[in-house]
Amino acid sequence: MDLVITLGKENKVILELRNKKGLIDRLQIEPHLHLDSILISSVDKFFKRNKIKAEFIDNVKVKGIASPTSSSHRIIQTFAQALKSQ
Repeated sequence: MDLVITLGKENKVILELRNKKGLIDRLQIEPHLHLDSILISSVDKFFKRNKIKAEFIDNVKVKGIASPTSSSHRIIQTFAQALKSQ
């Protein structure tokens, strides 16, 4: 199972849970402040809603339009690396 985190326009973040068959669930969040804590709590709720644990995630992909040097992109990239290391 894969988690795809996409950073869209105006700091919209889209979380997608996918398996080999395709999209399982999708959640869009619009954090205006504190992206790190909102991302953590949103992914937590997203996993609970889909009755999965972080250990079941095989791959975490980060996509989006943000510059790799932007703070939002770095926060999401760091979060993705932490999930992969579990």
